Amino acid sequence: MLKKDLLRLCLLHLLTSGDKYGYEMLDSIHAVFVDTHVSVIYALLRGLCHDGFTTQYQGDESDGPVRKYYHLTDEGRQLYEKLLEQWRTLQEAVKQFGL
Repeated sequence: MLKKDLLRLCLLHLLTSGDKYGYEMLDSIHAVFVDTHVSVIYALLRGLCHDGFTTQYQGDESDGPVRKYYHLTDEGRQLYEKLLEQWRTLQEAVKQFGL
């Protein structure tokens, strides 16, 4: 599992608790992956939407631009479960090395 898949897993995980807007997820991701560029996260969000794992809609206006919210689809939930299983397998493999 590479960083891209790990970021996708984290984005999907954030959506398992309900719809979120892009900056809200970006803020959560940056709290952990501080070296990840904003453009990378938004590109992953666009890709998840393009591939049918999420849907996007506009929310009410905020103090700034209109917020784009993301919703997890059934296909996205399946991808989340698949990536989560890969992550757990990787964790177990790394434990075998005593890390």
